[in-house]
Amino acid sequence: MNPIEEVEHMIKQLIEDENVSGYRIQKDTGVSSSNFNAIRRGERDYKNLTFEVIIKLYNYAKNHGY
Repeated sequence: MNPIEEVEHMIKQLIEDENVSGYRIQKDTGVSSSNFNAIRRGERDYKNLTFEVIIKLYNYAKNHGY
């Protein structure tokens, strides 16, 4: 798996994990919960996020064992 695929895989796992709330993501990363929840509902594609947000979500996922 190349590095880009790894980032994508980890963010997908985080998005699909219903045990972590959008609120928790917001508190821990600064990514808005409404933004994160829109991705979960399929209203927004995570591939269209800014690089900064992708890195925040990736680091959160990496630090939480995804």
